[in-house]
Amino acid sequence: MNHEMPLRPTRERWARRRSALTMLIVVALAVTVTVRPNHTDAVLADTSASGLIPITPRRMYDSRTTGVALTTSATGTTREIPLGDGITRELAALGEPGLPITGAYINVTVVDPTASGFLTLHPTPSSIPDASIVNFTRGDVIANGSLITLIDGTIHATLITPTGDGAAHIIVDVFAITAEIGTSPSVRHIDLTAPQRLLDTRRSEPVDAGGDTVVPTGSRHPILANVTLINDLPDSAPTFISPGDSRNDQPIDVSFLNATSGQIRANTTLLVPDDNGNIKLHNAAGKSHILVDLVARFTDDDHAGTITFLDEPFRAIETRPRPIGPGQSERWDLTPFLSSLTAQRPGLAANRATALIGNLTTTGFAPRTPVFPTTTFLTVFATDGPPPDVSHINVTDNVDLANNGIFPVTDDSLHIYNHDGTVDYLIDVTAIILERP
Repeated sequence: MNHEMPLRPTRERWARRRSALTMLIVVALAVTVTVRPNHTDAVLADTSASGLIPITPRRMYDSRTTGVALTTSATGTTREIPLGDGITRELAALGEPGLPITGAYINVTVVDPTASGFLTLHPTPSSIPDASIVNFTRGDVIANGSLITLIDGTIHATLITPTGDGAAHIIVDVFAITAEIGTSPSVRHIDLTAPQRLLDTRRSEPVDAGGDTVVPTGSRHPILANVTLINDLPDSAPTFISPGDSRNDQPIDVSFLNATSGQIRANTTLLVPDDNGNIKLHNAAGKSHILVDLVARFTDDDHAGTITFLDEPFRAIETRPRPIGPGQSERWDLTPFLSSLTAQRPGLAANRATALIGNLTTTGFAPRTPVFPTTTFLTVFATDGPPPDVSHINVTDNVDLANNGIFPVTDDSLHIYNHDGTVDYLIDVTAIILERP
């Protein structure tokens, strides 16, 4: 759907300066700037308000089992990925056959690409969105979560490698299914919480190779959490993180976070606590630190939020060519964007947008000085004032990185904080969360 777009999100920049002791003090509010406009409107998918049905995570696609990698190209090579049969089996096991499915929460892993590039997901083969889900470099193993809409139980993956043709394997693990609200008691609403760090093993001991760490969540409700893997210890090794099975001592045969030695990687994933409200995370190899930040809970409270899908990922925020600087926090006005969405369907305008669901990507990171290389992290938060003590994405070098998340919105705006250096960022939106007044 191509035409001029009224959406021009604006951002206001808060500057933070460092003293010699690296103490951060808010000092000023800079001028409001307008980002480069996109040229397509965001369009809602033809689905009703949805909620989630958490399942035991299942690996539903792995191109390595065929021995044939997916091809890539500079213009993009698309592959259909069938998930319908696996989802149908899961619904039957839950006693919910025939439930009207709208989408799924998945984890996508790109394995051993022969060239650098990015992967995007879309519901139909004919329209490739200007958005990315996973950014990868040659030889990488990298994962990212995504909430996607499904048409006839399939998604389409397009691999783009700007420097030329290549190949890569893809793995898809399904963590939850989305269905229309009101069709079953199993369909959960989303209860956004104040950002909260549930675990930081840097305050105790790293997780050993083959070891588990137990994370109390304070509730039996499934949660969405941002998990950060710090894999730069002397005894670190290439590893991956899997959710543990509360019924036995074995990890579930899926993964959601991969890192080689020396890397710091983050990914947002859906986790289901046991009867005591605990989740278990398994570290495959080496010694690593793990951080867990709570993002949302899934509840049967019908006053909590519901998911409204876009028909395809949409780039709502882009800083290029004006990167955010060290210690700065920017406020984005999303009023035109959100209003254009809620106006597309009768009754939606009366609802309140509480979050964007999508992908945060960083690009072009530059340390303050090459003499003293730095790392940074970005935090997305909803209200004025200092950012919470959590992170959404960690950047250690000039490599494009992406992390899926739920990004809270208050009064149709959100804030993004950059800890150090300068970096550009983008947010590609797949859905919004709405609450009834």
